[in-house]
Parts: sequence; C-alpha cells; structure tokens
Amino acid sequence: MAKKKEPTVEEKLRALYDLQLIDSRIDKIRDIRGELPLEVRDLEDEIEGLNKRIEKLEVSLKELDDQISSKKNLIEEAKALMKKYTEQQKNVRNNREFDSLTKETEYQELEIQLAEKNIKEFKAQIELKNESVEAVKSTLSEKTDHLKHKKGELDNILKETEKEENMLLAKSEDYKKANIPMLPLTNGVESTKINIFVYSLLMIPVIIFPYLINFVGLIFLIPSLILTLYYNFLCYELYNFKKNKFNPKKAKSIFGYSILYLFLVFVLFLIDKISW
Repeated sequence: MAKKKEPTVEEKLRALYDLQLIDSRIDKIRDIRGELPLEVRDLEDEIEGLNKRIEKLEVSLKELDDQISSKKNLIEEAKALMKKYTEQQKNVRNNREFDSLTKETEYQELEIQLAEKNIKEFKAQIELKNESVEAVKSTLSEKTDHLKHKKGELDNILKETEKEENMLLAKSEDYKKANIPMLPLTNGVESTKINIFVYSLLMIPVIIFPYLINFVGLIFLIPSLILTLYYNFLCYELYNFKKNKFNPKKAKSIFGYSILYLFLVFVLFLIDKISW
C-alpha cells in the first residue's frame, strides 16, 4: 500500500488559516444569536415557576372554601341544637335541668360566634389570595407574551444562521479528523487556556535570564518585562473565563498582541545591543 502523503507546511498553514476563518464566522453567528437562547430558557423557567405558584394558591383557596363550608355546617348544627335545647327547657322538672340546658345553649352561641369569626378571617384570606392570583396571572401573561416574542426572534435567527453554522461546524469537524495540529482540537479548550497562560508566565524568566548573564541591559529588560506582564494579564483573563469556554474577542486580542509582543521584544533587543 502507498504511504499516506504528509501535508506540506504550506498546506498546514492554509488549513490553519481556513480553520481560523471558520471559527471566526461561527463566533460571529453566535454573537448575532447573542443571549437569546439563555433568555428564552430563563423565561421558560420563570413561567414554570409562576404556574406552580398559581397551582399552590388555587389549592390554598380550595382548602379555605372547604373550611368555610365546614364552619357553616357547624353553625347549622349549633342552631339545631339551640332549638332543641330551647324546646327541652319547656319541659324541665327543676331549675338544675333548666340551668344545664341554658349553659348548653350559651355554649352553642359561642360556637356560632367563633365559627362566624373564622369565616370572616377565611374570606379575608381568600380575598388576599385572589389578589395574589390575579397579580401572578398578570405577570404570567406578560412573561408568556415576552417569551413568544423572544422565541420568534430566536426562530428567525436560527432559520437564517442554522444551515450555515451546521455547514461550518461540519468543516471544522473535517479539520479535526484530518489531525490539523491545533491545541483546542487535539487537547480541548480548557487545556489550551491553561497552556496559553503557563506559556505566557514562562516568558518572564526568558526575558529576565539574558539580563542576569549580562547579555542585555535595562533598555531591553524594563520595557520587555512590562510588555510581558501585560501579556500575562491578558492570558489570565482568557484562562479565568467560563470553564471549557473561550472568549473569542479576548482570544483574538491575545493572538494580535502576541505578534506585536514578539516584534517589540526583538526590536528592544536590537536597540539594546546597538546602545552598548
């Protein structure tokens, strides 16, 4: 079998350039989409929470209605007993029996008063809960309309960009299968961010060491060290972004700064050597 041809350096660079263009376009598409998917998900969660709150309020209202019915039944029973005791008082044989029936009647009157008081309290609670239900339903209606609007926006953007994004992702996947030597493809995003930050830190001893062996002077050391520390800061911001996620704008700014950084370090080296 013929040995598989190894891609040339030019082909690899062209592939890397193409991959960068693909990733840039994917980032642009996702920027257009923005936070809409998260907003839609948050609104859906809010609406679910509001529906559950309405359900709880309606269960509570049902319980209050049941308690009112129970108290009304108690009042009817107490009135029936009072009528019974009044009839029995007409046929008592002594004062003791009359007083006993009077006390029973008074007790039932107290029961009626307490039940009526409870009914008033329950009705007040029902009124408050009904107001809460109306307020929650109003909020729910607003959120539902807002969700419908956001879903419409998202659907329109998806229709416009989904086909292109899928095509670009497929191309990116082809580059992965082709073993193009890019660290995010071979090692993952989080590992790449760590590597970038660690390599930027390694530039500190690289800059300081020539000065320690008297190969360069302060003209090179001080500006180069300032440039390096700023480079470290940019790389740390990229590393400190969300786990397994790149900040595309920050990554591009680091790429641009790294080219400028290396150029300036070499210029400072030449200036330092000329000044000796």
